[in-house]
Amino acid sequence: MYTALKDPAVEDSLQKQLDIIVEHTKTVYGRGCTVILSGGFGRGEGSIRKGQGKMAVPLHDFDVYVVTDKAASRAEHEAMENSIVGDLSKLTGTDLKRENFAFGVEVVPRRSLSRLPPDLSAYEMKAASTVLYGPDIRDQIPITNRDIPLSSGAITLFHRTTALLKNVEPEYLSQRHYPLERGLETVYECCKVYTEICTALSLMGGFYKPSYGQRAEEFQKHFSFFPQLQHDLPSLAEQVYSHTRMKLTSDFSPIIQSPAETWIETRHSLKIVLRFFLSRFLGISNEGSWEMLCRRARSRMRWWFFHDYLSFYLRRIGIPGSPIVNAANLTFQAYDYQTFRLKARRDGKPAGTHLLSLTSPIIDVYLSSALVLFALQDDGTVDLEMLEAGRGYLANVFSFDGAKSAGPSFWKYVRDFCVEGQRLYFVAKQQKTVV
Repeated sequence: MYTALKDPAVEDSLQKQLDIIVEHTKTVYGRGCTVILSGGFGRGEGSIRKGQGKMAVPLHDFDVYVVTDKAASRAEHEAMENSIVGDLSKLTGTDLKRENFAFGVEVVPRRSLSRLPPDLSAYEMKAASTVLYGPDIRDQIPITNRDIPLSSGAITLFHRTTALLKNVEPEYLSQRHYPLERGLETVYECCKVYTEICTALSLMGGFYKPSYGQRAEEFQKHFSFFPQLQHDLPSLAEQVYSHTRMKLTSDFSPIIQSPAETWIETRHSLKIVLRFFLSRFLGISNEGSWEMLCRRARSRMRWWFFHDYLSFYLRRIGIPGSPIVNAANLTFQAYDYQTFRLKARRDGKPAGTHLLSLTSPIIDVYLSSALVLFALQDDGTVDLEMLEAGRGYLANVFSFDGAKSAGPSFWKYVRDFCVEGQRLYFVAKQQKTVV
């Protein structure tokens, strides 16, 4: 089962689409590969909508990995992905590119299975996925749920800030109206915010399960672990459960008629949870403005954001000890910064002017995205001081013109750089990162 709907027609429709993916992948990577479906559909919790001829269409994406010994050029890989999307569009009668269908096949070299970083995606590929083709090699991934660092929870929440940024315009809030074609994607992403709030807090509370449905049920049982959130968001457990059910059943009727109000309420929940999570994860004060919180967070994130990932890898190769981890941390972030600059230049974007930085660009992109998201007020106006603070972090990684008009137009300008910053950092992820 790829969904929780228990509808044979839906499952058959999805199987036909997945068969196309497998055939194209085998053509490029050979019959000795293993094709794994991860994400929502891999764990049997995918969200769909009905396309032409009542064909089930994934609401957002398929998460596919190919484990292989065979190498392919970037051009071959991209041509394969484009062919897959083209054939899926023909089958479903839907222009998936126009519908912003996010699809990619991520390569995992077989020899690297034991060296994957202990993040959520690697663990869920092992513990909550479906093998579509080839031998089941998931037991060769050594990661357990106890290895997943809290920074994975922070990353999950920061990705939701970007999702909310991508699904709003100031005029949608000032007019309390979304264009019809933007409504479904927006409420879907709002539901994802609540499911990932649950993910992050379950990691912090020690009750993480590799299933959206199970996590939502566990969160209801363990909400008392977070008395501050009980005080600030007393209905959070119920919101997590109801929005998770909407995602699992692909039934967004309770909120589809009010996307603006749903977005505002969801953003409010994320704002409170993100502050709480960062303060607990980084050991910093939760008091004061967002600008103050981000300043405190940046100084701590430089030391702790990648620490557990690097420590995990160094222990596996027999190099324990904090001094080595700290040195590796600074070296990794300097390399990360240079890599980002090269990606930006190749993509024709204004790369940062600093020749050296010991802070990973994704830290500045994440903090900027949070400030820019929360700078937009519920009525569509903009907190210019918070927006300027967000632009300041972004200026560490981009060299861009700050002399734009104030208000909503400048907010959009900076917002687009936030979204572009995250896209560039993770761009062309043909091969899964191995530490």
